[in-house]
Amino acid sequence: EPYRRQRQMCIRDRKAVPIEKVVDTMGAGDSLITTFMVGYTDARKKGISQDEAIVSSIAEAAKFAAEICQIDGAFGYGREILMDKLKN
Repeated sequence: EPYRRQRQMCIRDRKAVPIEKVVDTMGAGDSLITTFMVGYTDARKKGISQDEAIVSSIAEAAKFAAEICQIDGAFGYGREILMDKLKN
């Protein structure tokens, strides 16, 4: 369970969501923060306590971001970087 320190909630001790195979991490961070904010805002509008809203929203956000990491081309299409062309 999360613990409190002077009314601050700590969620750093949460376990990572298991991923079968990481394919593409592009967009995972954006997916995590967006899912968290939408979930948190919705929970608070429904009258759920701040602490419970944080814990449930970060759990759902982590699950969604993990799914994004398993999709090829989750955000755009990767291309090879040609370092020699960048120098010109």
